[in-house]
Amino acid sequence: AAPVSIDPTPTPMPAPLAPLPQMTTVPLPVVLPAPSDDLSDLKGPGAGAEACARVFAVVQHRLAPDGSLPAKDAQTRARARGEAQRLLSEVAERVPEVQARPWANRIANELCGLGALSAPMAEPDVSDVHVHGPNLVLVRRRSEALAPIDAKFTCPAAVELVVRRLTGQPFGPEHPMVEARTSSGADVRALHGSLTSPGPLVTIHRNTVDKDARGLESFVRTRALPSGMATLLCHAIQAGLNVLVCGGPGTPTFSWLAAL
Repeated sequence: AAPVSIDPTPTPMPAPLAPLPQMTTVPLPVVLPAPSDDLSDLKGPGAGAEACARVFAVVQHRLAPDGSLPAKDAQTRARARGEAQRLLSEVAERVPEVQARPWANRIANELCGLGALSAPMAEPDVSDVHVHGPNLVLVRRRSEALAPIDAKFTCPAAVELVVRRLTGQPFGPEHPMVEARTSSGADVRALHGSLTSPGPLVTIHRNTVDKDARGLESFVRTRALPSGMATLLCHAIQAGLNVLVCGGPGTPTFSWLAAL
């Protein structure tokens, strides 16, 4: 047999393959099916509520077909008002209870603002706002009892949109419960209409602080806190210790946090 020669030089390993470039997937915009703007079937007494709900849905889709929040600028609000008034004016010829102009203003305020919550959320004395379905809004001013106000929403969908605008979170049948804090410090809790009756339930608690209050001494003056406990809390804060402040619904915990 012929002798076999062996080459002692190691065979070079092949160079590693370059990794494939990462493919970036750009999500396509979701366009929801457009609701019908044919309102010719609405007629007779009692059709006003249905007209409002359907007009709200049509205008909402035209402003934001992807389901996002409509813009809040004056141009978008004017467009919403014009579209709603045109549709409601057609229905008003068959449904006497429909008031095209004021109802169009309400729909535009719901789509581009806070709707029935605009006025109470702008009042500094309002500490709590409760929404029991689209037709009942109650407010508490300072330490007074809850009382209804002359304001309501167009439909349950309007309440849902306002909750989304307040919290910045999804709110609907897929996300029926929301608990969040707004940028202004208000605590918002909402339950979707699929879980409650007569519609979405919303509670808003605003942490109001006395402008004249300065530190724990204000609680000592009003006998809400013994002076010895105030001294202890001051030492705890100065030492960097953790202090837990908690309370039930409606308890003014924010005032204590501000004082600490």
